[in-house]
Amino acid sequence: MMVAIIACQSVGMLLAAVIALLLLKNVHSVQTWRFFLVTEGAIAVLFFLLRLSEPDSPHWLMTRGRFPEATQAFLRIMPEQREAVLQITTDGGDPNVANSVLPPKSPGIAILFSRDYRARAMLVAIPWFLMDIATYGVGLFTPIILGAIDVSGKRVGVIARDFADARGSAAIDLFLLLGFLVGIWAVPRFGRIRMQAIGFAGMAFGMLLLMIAVSLSNSFAGAGNIPLVFAGFILFNLLMNAGPNSTTFTLAPILFPTQLRGTASGFAAGVAKIGATLGVFVLPILKAKFGVPAVLGMMAVVSVLGLVVTLIFGHEDKED
Repeated sequence: MMVAIIACQSVGMLLAAVIALLLLKNVHSVQTWRFFLVTEGAIAVLFFLLRLSEPDSPHWLMTRGRFPEATQAFLRIMPEQREAVLQITTDGGDPNVANSVLPPKSPGIAILFSRDYRARAMLVAIPWFLMDIATYGVGLFTPIILGAIDVSGKRVGVIARDFADARGSAAIDLFLLLGFLVGIWAVPRFGRIRMQAIGFAGMAFGMLLLMIAVSLSNSFAGAGNIPLVFAGFILFNLLMNAGPNSTTFTLAPILFPTQLRGTASGFAAGVAKIGATLGVFVLPILKAKFGVPAVLGMMAVVSVLGLVVTLIFGHEDKED
C-alpha cells in the first residue's frame, strides 16, 4: 500500500504533462509557463484544504495521552472495530495505562546516529539522496534532451517545439507509472533490497544508453538516435520506479520502531531533498561546463553508488 501511495507521484507527472500540452495547444504565447504554474498552485491549494480535515495518526495521539481524539481517528479508519476502539477511551482514563503509553521523553534526531540505528539511518538516507540527484536531474533534462535532438523531426517555432517536447516527455512519463505498477507487484515478492539494487543497476544502464545516444548524435545534429534515447529514458524511469523510488519511501517506517518512524522518515526525506536540490540547480551548471554526455555519465556513477550503498547496508533490512 505504501508503494501504491508513492505511485500516485507518476499520475501527477502525467497530469502535469497533459496540462502542459493543453496550454501549449490553446494558449499561443511564450508566457504559457505562467499559466502552468497557476494550475499547479491551484492544485496545491486544493490539497492544503483537504489536509485540514485529516486526523492525526491515532498512535501519535495515544502517545500524547489524547485518547478521545485517538478514538475518533480510529473510528474514522476502522468503523467496524467500534467496540474495541471505544475500549481505548475507557483504558485511557486509567492513569496506569496512560503512563505506560506516554513516552518519557522524545529521543530526538541524535538517536539515529547511535550504534543501534546508525547503519539503518545510512540505508534509508544515502540511497534516497543519490536517487533524487538522478531523478530530479534526469527529469529536468528530459525535455532539454528531447528538444536538443528535435523529436518533431522538423524545424518549427518555439511553442510548436515545446509542444513536441511535452508530448515526448508525456510518452516517457507513462513508463514512470508502469514502473510503479511493477513495483507494487515485485517489491512484496522479491524484497525491498533486491528491487532497490535492481533498480539502481537499471538506472545506471539507462544513463549509459542515453550517454551513448547523445554522443553519437554529433552534437544533436540529427534524430537518427531517437529510439536509443527513448530506450535510455524508458529503462531509467521504469526501473527507478520499480526499484528505489518505491523502496526508499517504505524503508524508514519498516526499519525503525514506532516512536522513531516519523523522525527517521523525516531525516531520510530531508537528506533526499538535498540531493534533489543538487540535481535541479547544480546539474545545469555542470551541463553548461562539460556538456550533456558528461552529466549523463555522472548520473550513471550516482546510480552505481546507490547500488553499492544498498548492497553494503542492505543486511539491516532483516525482514527482506
